[in-house]
Amino acid sequence: MTNHASTSVASTGLKEILSTLFANYDMPFGQGGEGTKAKVQAYLWACEGKSLDLVNRVVRDFVTGAVDRPANRRSKLPTAEEFAGQIKVRAAGDDDCVAAAKTHTPPFGPLWSVLLYARLLAGPDKDMPAPSRFVASQIANGGAIGERYRLDHQANNGFRSATFMLLNAADAMGCSVDEKLKVHVALFEPVPVTSQVFEQWKQLHADRGWPWLPNPGKQRVVYLPSGGAAG
Repeated sequence: MTNHASTSVASTGLKEILSTLFANYDMPFGQGGEGTKAKVQAYLWACEGKSLDLVNRVVRDFVTGAVDRPANRRSKLPTAEEFAGQIKVRAAGDDDCVAAAKTHTPPFGPLWSVLLYARLLAGPDKDMPAPSRFVASQIANGGAIGERYRLDHQANNGFRSATFMLLNAADAMGCSVDEKLKVHVALFEPVPVTSQVFEQWKQLHADRGWPWLPNPGKQRVVYLPSGGAAG
């Protein structure tokens, strides 16, 4: 296949992926017209040089609501700038996951969980994005409701590297992990996803403002720290 043909196929695939994004929002470009072509071109530029797999995952992030957006924007098509920003987030996460990689591990397995909890226990990102004006006002009000808003904001925005792992896990994608972390595998145990222990861990994540696991699909167990959430 010639370079021209390869480029044509890639361009067609990209447009098909973006059409999935556009189709999930009512009147994504208003009434259409002459400006529509220019707006679509902005998305194509945002995807320039990026793999179709990466773009497809970013589309899925927006369509499934995995991207934390202000409430008044969730039903609206993300701007080309928002889309480009999420591409950078996803790409940075892929690079971060591979940079120190030596062993590939599937999602929800013992070694994968060792890395996940190492990142959670390291604490929230120092450059965590500020909350929206509404969320900030709720946090400022204090009390149980304010604390819930604070923890939810932290869980959604404060653990970038852990969130990358969870987003990939939602797509059944594992991660590469430094082999030296294997020594900690013995500290984790299989926990049935239908068990009370699993629910206790879910509550602990909520209480600490940690992001929780995505739906593990057909996987019956996930690996969590031994001894239960109270341990």
